[in-house]
Amino acid sequence: MSLISELSLWLKDYDFAIKVIATVAAPGGIWFWIDKYRNRIRIKVRKLGLPPGDTSIRGIAFEAENVSSTLTSFEPKFILTGYLPERKKQTYIFTIDGNDRQLPSHVSKQFTSWHNNMENRILLFLWFMTFELPLSRGRSVRVRVKNSEFKPIGFFKFHWQRLLFIWFGKL
Repeated sequence: MSLISELSLWLKDYDFAIKVIATVAAPGGIWFWIDKYRNRIRIKVRKLGLPPGDTSIRGIAFEAENVSSTLTSFEPKFILTGYLPERKKQTYIFTIDGNDRQLPSHVSKQFTSWHNNMENRILLFLWFMTFELPLSRGRSVRVRVKNSEFKPIGFFKFHWQRLLFIWFGKL
């Protein structure tokens, strides 16, 4: 008889041994998930708005800070989705200036990006904008703003007001 089959027969007879193994293994598994949550990649985006000196109104400037211990960087392109006053969805693809998109830990960096959609170039008339900034490592960062004041608002408030705007056209 092999060692594994003898061990399984022994464990079958001793329910106490299984309880001891479960008690010892469970805190290690719980600690694994706590550690994964604490070491996740977190990016804070601040000072979102139009770049200074921009006359074409095709750009977005923002400051980003990596508040986790893991090094990451932005992808070269990100998406802005917003709604026109006629409640029509509008999408823009922005390209971040330069090649230095790296986000070291606890250092804030300024970024400027531009879109090339010459037909719909004015961003000031969009409502309920969502900026989705993909990272090279980690989940995408989403920043939700109501209008051209570029003040971020919370998830539930954003979606509730957007729903009322789409259904009834009320702001």
